[in-house]
Amino acid sequence: MSTAAAARIAARLDRLPATGAMWRLVALISIGGIFEFYMVFQTGYLMPAMRASGLFSASSLGPLAALRSISIAGGASYVFSLFIGLWVGSLCLSPLADWLGRRSVFTGAILWYLLCSAIMALQHTGLWLNIWRFAAGLGFGLQLVVMDAYLAELVPAKFRGRAFALNQTITFSIVPVVAFLSLILVHRHFGGLEGWRVVVLIGALGAPVALWLGRVLPESPRWLALKGRESQAEAVITQLESAALKVVGTLAAPVPVVPKKPRPAGLLSCSRHAMLSAR
Repeated sequence: MSTAAAARIAARLDRLPATGAMWRLVALISIGGIFEFYMVFQTGYLMPAMRASGLFSASSLGPLAALRSISIAGGASYVFSLFIGLWVGSLCLSPLADWLGRRSVFTGAILWYLLCSAIMALQHTGLWLNIWRFAAGLGFGLQLVVMDAYLAELVPAKFRGRAFALNQTITFSIVPVVAFLSLILVHRHFGGLEGWRVVVLIGALGAPVALWLGRVLPESPRWLALKGRESQAEAVITQLESAALKVVGTLAAPVPVVPKKPRPAGLLSCSRHAMLSAR
């Protein structure tokens, strides 16, 4: 780990202007968030059809029917499985981004929950429906943490607030789309396939886009520097500087940052540094 190198990279990054290339990165990361919001916000629209299919009966839920004793009955078990997965994923799996990198974990989480959701759409018992919803929730929780850290580490401090505003605007734009698709598809059947299953499977078609994002997005240069991968961090920051120079012609000199005492390059600590530098 090289905190001095990370400080130099941070100083060079924070002087960059808000160019089209930078906003493109924000938009690409936000596209990844669209898949999560599609899968999470479909919950309320699909549950009535799931209930009508008998998936929330005691016999279909199997052992999960015992959750009734803590007032989690029927369809509530589906919501419960989702949020337990979100909680475990965000709390326990987010350190993966420290070990494997922001980009790989970000795209890997998308692929994971899209796969789990596709498998969930093919289940015929409430027990396995909820097991796979929990598994997808692990990816949702992981991406929630990593997406914010990834964005904060790529965007200069002076317009980070605007970047997060654009991120939220893009990701929430999918909510009316999933609502409309549910409205027109949930109560239909397609060759024996119930409409709610089709709504879920439509979201799973985004897997190729996730693979593409993994190819076009750069790794966080701050994370690379903190991990001692200075040549790779240099390549990323040089590419960002070159894109900025094509627009503004010259860049301000980096403002030196005094490196602090070395400490573990955790997701929380690295993201906190990126957030606080915006103040």
